[in-house]
Amino acid sequence: MKTILTAHVVVLRFLQLWRKIWAFREVTWSACLGRHGNVLAVSVRTTDPYAHAGHAIQRAIDGLGTAGGHGTMAGGQVPLSDDNADEIIDEVKRRLLEVLDAEAGESEPLARD
Repeated sequence: MKTILTAHVVVLRFLQLWRKIWAFREVTWSACLGRHGNVLAVSVRTTDPYAHAGHAIQRAIDGLGTAGGHGTMAGGQVPLSDDNADEIIDEVKRRLLEVLDAEAGESEPLARD
């Protein structure tokens, strides 16, 4: 079982986030989720040259939104409403961990509203 580093970002600042995440040399997969209005943005990165991040994120978001990518980078968007936002975010996190055969490391908001 792998451990994946996850982060829930309220304000989208992906480039700054990835620099911090990749400082952990043992991390091979990372996922970043950020809500902007009524959209959940999802970004996945891997250092594994044989992985396919695009396939992984498409499987995780299947039926909820749109996603795409390639070998080491992928992204997607999931529409949210005030009625279902928390449930959808939790479901996306659960699916990502399942698809990557991983368990969550520590996760906390990196930015506030």
